[in-house]
Amino acid sequence: AKRNGAEIKIIIDGIGSAFKTRRKDYKKLKALGAEIKIFHRLVPLVYPRLNNRDHRKIAAIDGKTAFTGGFNIADEYANIKSPLGYWKDTGVAIYGDAARIFEGMFLSVWNCGHKMKYKSNGKYRCLPFYDSPPQRAGFCENAYSAAIFSAKERVHIFTPYFCPSEKLASALEFAALRGADVRIVIPHIPDKKYAFELSKASAIPLIAKGIKFYEYTPGFMHAKSMVCDNRAFIGSYNFDFRSMRLNYECGVIFDGEICRQAESDFWECLRLSVPLREGKLSLPRRFYRFIIKLFAPLM
Repeated sequence: AKRNGAEIKIIIDGIGSAFKTRRKDYKKLKALGAEIKIFHRLVPLVYPRLNNRDHRKIAAIDGKTAFTGGFNIADEYANIKSPLGYWKDTGVAIYGDAARIFEGMFLSVWNCGHKMKYKSNGKYRCLPFYDSPPQRAGFCENAYSAAIFSAKERVHIFTPYFCPSEKLASALEFAALRGADVRIVIPHIPDKKYAFELSKASAIPLIAKGIKFYEYTPGFMHAKSMVCDNRAFIGSYNFDFRSMRLNYECGVIFDGEICRQAESDFWECLRLSVPLREGKLSLPRRFYRFIIKLFAPLM
């Protein structure tokens, strides 16, 4: 791309890459012509803004094509290396004026602000959205809540981490009470054991409310998507407090053919999953779950 005269700009989250991306990796990228910015570099100081991470996954090309979803740039996402079994993820390619919006999301962080105009047209309709705390946060939580509260037929969710706010938990309970089919798929093989314990601790009380939880058995479920009746939400948001309130995140809403494909993918993965079941918990494990739930908003 650099040989073609293209600009290559990369934003890397400082905390997420702190112990994974080495200095020689940065040097190699710069030698290839890439400009790199670190979002909130990890420093040994008390720095409140470190709690706001850039969790977005955006690849914007020429303002004509954009990719988003759950994919980071690492070997496990292509299943080149699979220490946790088969790595399941979900992503989407976006074209036209919607792609320019994702480019604008990127530039708003790169340039500390960005203004743009866009047209509302095209063959397929979609609605890009994002959160950038602390100034603009909570949109996804509100959008998810509204969609779930109005669901009549189905709420089907993929998420690697499940720790919903009271608002989202209430929306899920009410949807199940109305007779909507509410199913949530989480990993069977965790990447973070404390997050897995927190997911199960949050899920078990909701099973009694009629919500069905499953564990994806082939490996790690990293996909972040929701099918709610005839709309599909695909993006970087986990179904937890951090994604909904603290992180920079992005997503896009589809109906029509993309929604049908997302629903088909859900059922395909469900056939590879088993219902979440738990026996009697030991006292130390119950105490451990009590402690991690206290710190759930920061995880």
